[in-house]
Amino acid sequence: MFTLPIAVDYLCFHFLFNDKAFPDNWAGAMAILAANIVVAGYVISAFSEKDDETTTSHADADGPRTGIYKLRTN
Repeated sequence: MFTLPIAVDYLCFHFLFNDKAFPDNWAGAMAILAANIVVAGYVISAFSEKDDETTTSHADADGPRTGIYKLRTN
């Protein structure tokens, strides 16, 4: 998450966009794009994980009920 945008910035600045008028702007834009791709990949992987349901008993002795097991009182 930290290394990829810096590596993309360095590689784009020195190798890919060195003949452009403002290579630092182009390299910075590519680093921003790489950071957004990393964050999007993290969010997608976080939402695609299976929910843990390790306990089958949801009694009050196990702790407060949360999520879908919470009882509504209104």
